[in-house]
Amino acid sequence: MRGFEELRYIWPALVIFIMLVTILLMMLPYHVFQNEAIDYTQKIYSGICETSVENLATTLSKGYFQWHGMYYAVVSGDEAFIDEMLQEVRQEFPAVRSARLIDRPPEIPVMNTHKLSTVNQELYLYFNIFDNNKEKEIPDKVALVSIDKDALLSEMHLAERITFSPDGSKGFTYGLRTEIRGYDLMKWMVVHSLIAGIIGVLLMMEVLTLGLSGYYEMHGLQEIMYLWETGDPYTGFHSKNVAIIAGLVGKRLGLSRKKIRELVNGATLHDIGKVGISSKILRKHGPLDEIEMEVIRNHPTYGKDILEHFKYLKKFISTLICITKEKTVPAIHMD
Repeated sequence: MRGFEELRYIWPALVIFIMLVTILLMMLPYHVFQNEAIDYTQKIYSGICETSVENLATTLSKGYFQWHGMYYAVVSGDEAFIDEMLQEVRQEFPAVRSARLIDRPPEIPVMNTHKLSTVNQELYLYFNIFDNNKEKEIPDKVALVSIDKDALLSEMHLAERITFSPDGSKGFTYGLRTEIRGYDLMKWMVVHSLIAGIIGVLLMMEVLTLGLSGYYEMHGLQEIMYLWETGDPYTGFHSKNVAIIAGLVGKRLGLSRKKIRELVNGATLHDIGKVGISSKILRKHGPLDEIEMEVIRNHPTYGKDILEHFKYLKKFISTLICITKEKTVPAIHMD
């Protein structure tokens, strides 16, 4: 890339400015992305947490509280068996903080398998106690299970992203409040932005270099043609006039602006090959001999050879040949 070569000639402050602007533009979406990621986390993980709680409640109800053993232990007052079962619940399910039998609160209806309640940002499950077939129910007692929210998050592998807090800024399932951490992308965004800034500077330099190189090569040769023709009183401004005519023809043919511009530039350079012809031949007073005539006829070839040395002017060779191949030999200057 020629932009690498030209970079050392550019004002350092300009390079730094462009890089900083690129980095800033790359960093702007970061805050929006984080907010979107947090909102997405809140929505998706709330559903996951709710599903996990419901699965836990269903498992406990069917495994321990819809069972002949527990039902008849409560009916007979077998405290040892009841304590053993509740202890097993606490050991087998890490998300259960505590489990005990209590008198039925008025708000807990009969016949429902379980009910979830949130008190002071804590989750509680109330279980009605049935026999195996749910035909019989303990009327005055229910099992109260306290859920360890943090353990539940750990089970779902969400503890690193979500923290339960009474003063949390984000709502969660069952009316709980949480703080949700966004993705730790700052380092990645900084590195990504720096790389984008460097690439942006290099691409800008490449485009600038290509444009300037093409411009100066084109206009440099045009200036040479102008100076050369200015020194020739017989053909002064000839190439400029041919370029004007070529532009008018291009418009008449309905060519695009780009094609017309290329046609005009090519016409301006159509006699560039004369630069390599001796002024003794070009300004000779009197007829040209055969050798001199052949030199004049070959000036398109000389022009082609000149343009081939310039990367951005090669595209004008076809225009040069097209314009000059039908031209007759220029009028011979006579005294």
